[in-house]
Amino acid sequence: MKTKKITNKTIQNNEVFNQLSKDWWNNDGPFEALHSFNFIRIKYIKDFLKINSINSIKKIRILDVGCGGGILCEPLARLGAKVIGIDVNEKAIKSAKHHSANNNLKIEYHCTDIGEFNPKEKFDLVICMEVLEHVDDVELIVKNIKRLLRKDGLFIGSTINRTL
Repeated sequence: MKTKKITNKTIQNNEVFNQLSKDWWNNDGPFEALHSFNFIRIKYIKDFLKINSINSIKKIRILDVGCGGGILCEPLARLGAKVIGIDVNEKAIKSAKHHSANNNLKIEYHCTDIGEFNPKEKFDLVICMEVLEHVDDVELIVKNIKRLLRKDGLFIGSTINRTL
């Protein structure tokens, strides 16, 4: 059975993301809402971990699926997590790598399809924020997220309504 891949061609509006790639770190630009969400998201992630008996974000392995320019990866890395971000958009990954290097953050970024991503270790937490509304096969993404989680791993996702 051949596995469908999540590629640039299966991501809706990928060309739009290519055009906006220079603006990932412009706090007043087209990704302003994502930057503003981070304050709430970080608190939610920390609270979610505590509820699930993980009292510290330090040293846990986090995968950000569809990380874009790394907007959520960076604050998680600053808190001490080992963060890996993946995205199929090459320009977004270049932006993420450049920004994290300029800020001396050790974040591992990969321009890859989640179905082809095979890390050496599984993750304590997988996050997928504002990605699912851009893909044609949500079930495939969720199956791959499950594959990448350790046995007691946690998943946090957020998506807007496609019909907004």
